[in-house]
Amino acid sequence: MSALLKLPVHTDRPAPEVRDDVRPLLNKLRFAATTCRASARLDIFAACAVLDPNETRAEAAQINTLLRVMGQALGKEPVFLRPGVETTSFDERWLIAALMAKTAGDEDSFAFLLLSRIEHSKRRIFALLLSGLAEFLTE
Repeated sequence: MSALLKLPVHTDRPAPEVRDDVRPLLNKLRFAATTCRASARLDIFAACAVLDPNETRAEAAQINTLLRVMGQALGKEPVFLRPGVETTSFDERWLIAALMAKTAGDEDSFAFLLLSRIEHSKRRIFALLLSGLAEFLTE
């Protein structure tokens, strides 16, 4: 019989926060999320038809569309905190991580993050929306 190795479990560690250079993006997403709460939900399969790449406010439309379908893609409503709050929710950290992976060209991490939370039938459309927003971040 082999002995079990017991490792200490540290549950008092705070969740990792976002980097300072990403905080403006997080606050932009949070502000948009507050306005999207009052908007009607958008069907994820109709989301791409709403977007017009030639629109002058295409970045705002991309963020708005992404946030309006995020609850359907996740299967639950995402948690966004108020703009300026130092702590972050799991949903905020996940979304920032996915956007940063896409902007860095880290397709493996991007795919892993999508596979970990987005339903299969909605993954391709949500990835397209995230990719569109990541394009604005790299310009």
